[in-house]
Amino acid sequence: AFPADILDRASLTDALDAASARFGGIDVLEYSPAPHSAVPGLTVVAPSEATVDNLQPMIEYGFYGAVAAVRAVLPA
Repeated sequence: AFPADILDRASLTDALDAASARFGGIDVLEYSPAPHSAVPGLTVVAPSEATVDNLQPMIEYGFYGAVAAVRAVLPA
């Protein structure tokens, strides 16, 4: 296993680098973060209650983590 903290992009990149080194590259990336326990700062709100401040952690978690993961596995 190659555990990583999605909110810590260096941790995510390190885990993907380790997996790539172990298996000789990464051909397919499945990115589907689903917290198994509470993640500090992540809250689900009704659309009518959404603000930039309460959506930012979800964007960091779901979107920017995906961008970092894809960039880490793309060929140089």
